[in-house]
Amino acid sequence: LLIVASQSGGGAEAVRLMNGLPDGCPCIGVTNSPGSPLALRAGWVVEIHAGSESSVSCKTYINTLAALDWLGGALLGHPPGPWPALWREAEVWMRGYLAAWREHVEDAAREADGAAFMTICGRGASLASAGTGALILNEAARLPAAALSAAAFRHGPIEAAGPHALTVILEGGPAFRERHLRLAADIGRAEGRSLLISSASVRPAFRTPAWPGYPGAAAEILPLQMMTLACAALRGFEPGRFRHASKVTAVE
Repeated sequence: LLIVASQSGGGAEAVRLMNGLPDGCPCIGVTNSPGSPLALRAGWVVEIHAGSESSVSCKTYINTLAALDWLGGALLGHPPGPWPALWREAEVWMRGYLAAWREHVEDAAREADGAAFMTICGRGASLASAGTGALILNEAARLPAAALSAAAFRHGPIEAAGPHALTVILEGGPAFRERHLRLAADIGRAEGRSLLISSASVRPAFRTPAWPGYPGAAAEILPLQMMTLACAALRGFEPGRFRHASKVTAVE
């Protein structure tokens, strides 16, 4: 079974993959575009219903996480359990967080000021938001950024710690908190800068619920989105306005 997730359903990689599938290969397409090549060629389609999105992935990323969370449980035969209630709770929390987005962006700007490079670190499901966070920092703020597992960061990249490099650490739930607090302390001893997005943060801009798995990762992407707005403002750019890329990447 092949599961292909693509918000547009028309990106070059997805199209080439679907064109090369052997006859009879079962495929589930997860997409925001029911009329896309992915949706038309997949045997089954999970539509994420994120609505239109003109720039970097925001709603489509969160809805894809929710769809994959549901799909994984369904394929494994797990009962829905707390899944619907937890994602409804996530929706309520996100609406409340975004209601104060201006204040969050101002706080993020104070944290990001002077940073010429960012590394986004996490573990488990948080790696998804680390990767997407680094991507949208590059896209929306034109700020060089990379994503790493927190463990991989210790294997060398910590040597780049310094006053102009900011390491953003996604807690990923209470199970990882102590390890990530130690990582932040070690970065400080290396005269570097770090920011922990955590359920224990005293700053509303960087405080997220202690949810495990994909709901927690969905919450963690919002502070990173605020960071992209802050960094774009600090660098004098309109956030999310493409110069060289496009919403759908049609060339590999």
